[in-house]
Amino acid sequence: MRKTCFFVLALELLSFFTTAQVASTYPVRIPVNNSTALADWSELLEFKGYVALSTNVTRQVLNVQKLLFVEDKIVVLDVDTDFEAVRVFDGKTGDYLYDIGKRVKTDDPENGFKGIIDMEWNPDRKFLRLLSRGHLCFTDYALDGTYLGSVKIDHFGDDLVYLGGNKWLMYNEFSSDNPSDSYFLYYYNDQGKITEKKFPYAIKRNGAGYSSAGYLMRSGNNVWFNPTFSDTVYSVAGTKSDARFIADLGPRAVPVARRDSMLFGNELLKYDFLEEGFFSNGRYCVFQCQKSRKISAGIFDGATGRFYESGNLDKTIPFNQLCQGQHVFAKDNETFAIVMPIRFLIRRLKNADRSAWEALAPGLYDLVAATPDDIDNPVLFYFKFK
Repeated sequence: MRKTCFFVLALELLSFFTTAQVASTYPVRIPVNNSTALADWSELLEFKGYVALSTNVTRQVLNVQKLLFVEDKIVVLDVDTDFEAVRVFDGKTGDYLYDIGKRVKTDDPENGFKGIIDMEWNPDRKFLRLLSRGHLCFTDYALDGTYLGSVKIDHFGDDLVYLGGNKWLMYNEFSSDNPSDSYFLYYYNDQGKITEKKFPYAIKRNGAGYSSAGYLMRSGNNVWFNPTFSDTVYSVAGTKSDARFIADLGPRAVPVARRDSMLFGNELLKYDFLEEGFFSNGRYCVFQCQKSRKISAGIFDGATGRFYESGNLDKTIPFNQLCQGQHVFAKDNETFAIVMPIRFLIRRLKNADRSAWEALAPGLYDLVAATPDDIDNPVLFYFKFK
């Protein structure tokens, strides 16, 4: 799928800390290629618990594209090449509750969705908005699954965030009816009307990467934007976007001249670039990256300027092994979730000290040991920066 690896970064967004002064000008450069050896992330992170999403054989969560934490529930956008689903789980137990909508082949969104790519919750009016490429529309549902209607849009879109009031922001890597109307950011109202367009891109770049990079995400009160194959993360406030962070990816960064042309297949492996996954609580931030063809995770401390990469973690410490999942999502303003398939844990807990894991995450060892081989449900690990 389009999102595979993540970087965890810690950045200082205030003017001063007691330990160091953060640069007063933006963008802040992140020394990705200069990491601290044998780091222990338990010195930086506090483990806040876990939830295993429980499904049966016929309702496996095959790919967690997005997580939303709504009221007492966890809403999962489950996307795979064979099916699409919006699944709802109990927020405390992880038990499967029900699906919202269903995948259909018809052209009527009232019957279900087609080509769903993202979802977003409107906390003001209490409804879930789905971004459906196949129907070129926003489709709205109540949290209990009741269909509320749909509105047509003019572009396929990739990511969707709610800005408050009557405002929505969509990230777009593909065009639609009008290929000359190609922008990364489209501002919509509730009725599906475009009110602003930002970040135009060249027509030749349309569809480049096939959603393998680039994102628009919310964490807390912040909205973050990263265009395809870029090294820069932008902060979005209203219709204004400011470059905040630049990841120094070194000689493997995608050349600027190549960002506007088609990249696909093995060519992607030549380069390092940012992907989807960003969390910020004001001091710490999270985003994803492809680096040296490998999945990596890292923390950048903006107060000290130090960068910590998962490849240099002390993996003999169980805590550090829980920090190496596939995706990261903001849970609330202070906490983020790392998603890890149980099969990863089975490998890590094999021949491990049960007492050490029980002390860190009570019940996790026995849960993994009792999981059948044909079930690969994701486990959500919650972390908060100290």
